[in-house]
Amino acid sequence: MTEYELRKNFLEVTIRNENKKIVGKVSINLFLITTGPFHQDFELVFANGKIGRISFDLKISQIISVTIKSIFADIFLLKDHPG
Repeated sequence: MTEYELRKNFLEVTIRNENKKIVGKVSINLFLITTGPFHQDFELVFANGKIGRISFDLKISQIISVTIKSIFADIFLLKDHPG
């Protein structure tokens, strides 16, 4: 992919409930991911107006077109936000 293509494409993360209804999502620009930093942290806005965060570490070594569908994900809710 060229830099222009990276700037025009996004990693889309959607959160669905047990009924497969989308309850939150975030679109992350691929150029921002590829140019760093290694640790990514983004705000999630849920359909009910609540705010959450998604954070992950990501290093891209090759760019390909892929769809990842998770059957299971661990989610940890903190009572006291650390920062």
